[in-house]
Amino acid sequence: MALIEFIKSHWILMILLVVATIVNFVWLFFNRKDLKTNIFVLVIFSIFHTIIGIIFVGLFAYMESGFKKEALGNISLYGGVFFMPVIYLLYALISKIKISRAFDIFTISLISTLFFARINCLISGCCLGIKFPNSEIRVPTREIELLFYLLFMIFTVSKIYKNETNGYIYPIYMLSYGILRFILEFLREGDNTIGILHIGHIWSLVSIVIGILFIIYLKYFRGKIYAKDKEE
Repeated sequence: MALIEFIKSHWILMILLVVATIVNFVWLFFNRKDLKTNIFVLVIFSIFHTIIGIIFVGLFAYMESGFKKEALGNISLYGGVFFMPVIYLLYALISKIKISRAFDIFTISLISTLFFARINCLISGCCLGIKFPNSEIRVPTREIELLFYLLFMIFTVSKIYKNETNGYIYPIYMLSYGILRFILEFLREGDNTIGILHIGHIWSLVSIVIGILFIIYLKYFRGKIYAKDKEE
């Protein structure tokens, strides 16, 4: 009964999530050979991807609040950024495909899902930007983030599909999204603050650091391991 009431009160979000699931399925369908799967599994996985993604962003928001009951139902998109890689890694290991290839493909799955989740923020009126001085007009932080998602996908989809990305896409996403969110957090209204910083600033820095570390690994250490294997 509670689930039915939640769906009724969040029907716009439900529609957006259905659209996100369909978009994700279409993307994965075109990459099904690399994912070593069939259409039936893709349908199940696309639905699972959306459901587990919403659980993760909700769980992360609950953790951010210090496990306060009133925070249940809130979302924090960094929950998807930090937790979904666990799902992608498990998929790669179970399906016995290259981890780097799995992460390249699933980066678009994550971004497309977060894109529609942010649209819901726009419709519901949450995650507002601060007001311009002496004005009722707000800084369009949500719109800027949506534009970032679109541009990121436009510039990477064809490269990922052609298998030209070599595992770099997810760490590049974490780095670039972390930088963007760190800047935008100064322009957003925030409840959880640490001095002049929002909790979002902290997660943005974490995202930046992780992204840089993985780029360094891919560029230098993986190259050395590959060269050593060739010599042997």
